[in-house]
Amino acid sequence: MSRLRTLLRLTLIATPLALFVCAIGCGPPSAPTSSTATDAALVQPAADVATAATASDAIVVRVEQTPIAAALVLPQRSALPGAQFELAVELEIAPQWEVRALGANSAAGIATTLQLTLPPGVSAVGEWVAPSPTRSIAPDGHPVHVGKSTFKRTLKIEPTAHVGETAINCKIDYQACNERSCMRPEAIELAAPFAIAAP
Repeated sequence: MSRLRTLLRLTLIATPLALFVCAIGCGPPSAPTSSTATDAALVQPAADVATAATASDAIVVRVEQTPIAAALVLPQRSALPGAQFELAVELEIAPQWEVRALGANSAAGIATTLQLTLPPGVSAVGEWVAPSPTRSIAPDGHPVHVGKSTFKRTLKIEPTAHVGETAINCKIDYQACNERSCMRPEAIELAAPFAIAAP
């Protein structure tokens, strides 16, 4: 009988203790589901970005300097021999800054130039198509580019071009000025991967 009483006392003591421990240490049954939903929410944006990158066949190579950012944009990753396509060079010029117009003839300052280096079998058709320049804030009002300016040029893949991976390069020479002074001349070099596809 005494042994039975002892077991009964231990049971009565252990039950509240177990309830107390569970109250501070046991989570609600839905906790794992909530954690999984959070993980899925964190992963989802990355999946969206990957899908967007896959859906777009364009190549964009961007370099940022102060006060100019430049990007070389190819509308496609590859092209067949005999095809033509238009590439773009985008300049983003910070507010209150300007660069001299493409090919501008001026004794003061450096005109902006774009020089393509193309792989064998790829050639440029015609000249650069530049946006209309605006007047400089300088007293002489020389032609300049400001804000976002996009320059375009057509490229042609020769019918005899060799199939394979290559690159298209563009060097941008410019001098940025504001109303007080001009920076020293700078250059930005951009290289975009490109492939000549098999017919």
